[in-house]
Amino acid sequence: MSESESTAQRVGQLLKSRYRIERVLHAGEQACVYAGTDTRGAANARVAIKLLPPEHARDQAFHDRFVQQAYLANAVGHPSAVMVLDTGATEDGAAFLVMELLSAPSLSTLRAQYGGKLPLRLACAIADQCLDMLACAHPQQIFVSPRALSPERLFWAGGSQLRVLGFGARSPEPEVGPAG
Repeated sequence: MSESESTAQRVGQLLKSRYRIERVLHAGEQACVYAGTDTRGAANARVAIKLLPPEHARDQAFHDRFVQQAYLANAVGHPSAVMVLDTGATEDGAAFLVMELLSAPSLSTLRAQYGGKLPLRLACAIADQCLDMLACAHPQQIFVSPRALSPERLFWAGGSQLRVLGFGARSPEPEVGPAG
C-alpha cells in the first residue's frame, strides 16, 4: 500500500473511542495532520489530529520527543501557543496528538494575499506577539526552533492573534564543571 493510500485510509477512523478523523489537512514526511471531531466535546468540537506513521512507533526516542515537544506548547502558557488536548496511539502503534483546529491563514498564505509583503502595522503586530511568546518560553528553558517560526507554521487567527504550531525542546541543564 502506498503512503497516500495509507494516509487516506485513516479517514473515518475513531481514535480512543472519541476522535473521528475526517480529512487530510497536510501529509508530510514525518507526520500527517487531519481535521477531526471530538465526539465527546461540546457540540462535536473540531480538532486537528497529528499522526506519526507506525514505523516511528518502533523508535521510542522519536516517539518520546514527539510527545514531549507537543506538551511544551502547553507549558509555555501563552495565547499564541496552540494547545495540545490529548495524546495516544492507534491500534497499529502510530502515535498521535490532538490539538485545537485553527481556521486561520498561515503567514505564507497571508503574505501571498498581500502580494509578497505584509503591511508594516501587521508585520509589527505579528513580531510583537512572537517575541512575547518567546519571552514566556525562555524562563522555562523551552527552546523554540527556527523551523517552528517559519511562515508555514505561524497562523494569524481572528485577524489579531498569532498562533504557533510547534516548539523545540527543553534546553538541557548547563553542565557545571571545574573551573580552569
